[in-house]
Amino acid sequence: MTKKLTYKELEQRVKRLEKEITARKQSEKELLKSEQELNTRNRILEIFLTTTDNKMYGKILEVVLEAVQSPFGTFAYINEDGERVVPSMAGDIWDKCKFPGKVSCFPRETLGNNLWARCIIEKKTISSNGPFKVPDGHIPIFRALAVPIIHQKEVIGNLMVANKVTDYDRNDRELMQTIAEHIAPILHGRLASESHQKEREFIQEQLKTSLKEKDMLLREIHHRFKNNMQVVSSLLSLQSMNIKDRKYAGMFKESLNRIRSMAFIHENLYQSEDFTKINFIKYVNSLVNSIIQSYTVDTKKIKVKQEIEDIQIDLDKAVPCGLLINELVSNALKHAFLNKRVGQIEIGLFSINENETELLVGDDGIGLPEDLDITHIESMGLNLVKILALDQLKGRIEIDREAGTKIHIRFKN
Repeated sequence: MTKKLTYKELEQRVKRLEKEITARKQSEKELLKSEQELNTRNRILEIFLTTTDNKMYGKILEVVLEAVQSPFGTFAYINEDGERVVPSMAGDIWDKCKFPGKVSCFPRETLGNNLWARCIIEKKTISSNGPFKVPDGHIPIFRALAVPIIHQKEVIGNLMVANKVTDYDRNDRELMQTIAEHIAPILHGRLASESHQKEREFIQEQLKTSLKEKDMLLREIHHRFKNNMQVVSSLLSLQSMNIKDRKYAGMFKESLNRIRSMAFIHENLYQSEDFTKINFIKYVNSLVNSIIQSYTVDTKKIKVKQEIEDIQIDLDKAVPCGLLINELVSNALKHAFLNKRVGQIEIGLFSINENETELLVGDDGIGLPEDLDITHIESMGLNLVKILALDQLKGRIEIDREAGTKIHIRFKN
């Protein structure tokens, strides 16, 4: 038979059952709370990882308000100047506020003594379930809870929720603190990344400005250099008018052409988008036209054939190449067609391979003497050709004497 329990024993058993039920309910409540916290943290982390702009703050705030069952709130961060910046507010809170002078950035010295300001200054969670004094036109605040976001003992932001139907209690404060602790390292990383990005953008803008200024300066230098050379050329031209001796007049003309060949380079660079290279086709056209006009050549009788590849030549190579063309074309016009009424001058620039370029200047005139060695010659013009080709371009010279004269100059790019 089952032993009949006394009233006292029955009372003790009921109390044990009540404790077990209470403990189980508390465990279930704690488990539910942990699940809610974990879900909230995971949602916040996903937003941080997937949202790259300021919309992130609004999305995270929505999750926080849902977790704390509050209709209104703010998510703010502290910028490099110590200002509280509020990129997002809940719902239509800003539209509902009708007071003038609404701002989303609060300098530290103007934070005042309100609830969210105290939570930042005092670095602690603060809540109040009493009515708040707010500016005229502001929505009424009946109760609020503010928690600082702290990273390495420094406040980097804060969360505030308001107007929950019931009072904010210890569970609300603990939940908000847990969320703030979870947010802190991720927000710090985001703010640091944005700060670095702003710094990079600032440096890039500074570099762009600096490059633009240098671009304008270089353009002005090339322009002035060209003008100065044209002044020198004009002075020499005026001076040559007083020279009666044809020999010396010819020397002045040759000097003028050399100066013009360099002036054309700087004119080309002045008009170019890239100051390190020039458009050689355009440059050669200007140079050859100038030389032909200088020697008053009948272009119906003496033709100039140009086969120039679209090669961008840098300034160090362009100057000696231009002077070489000037010397060799001038030399052909003076000497190659003495006994011929018609003829042709050929100018070419080719890529031999990735590292080597060839400059060709030739004519179908009377040709150079067989015994002439261009590397051992006293002529000013041909001696200049040797210096430019061998010393300036570090190249080599080959002479083709078949059907006139062709001078090939190969040099490394």
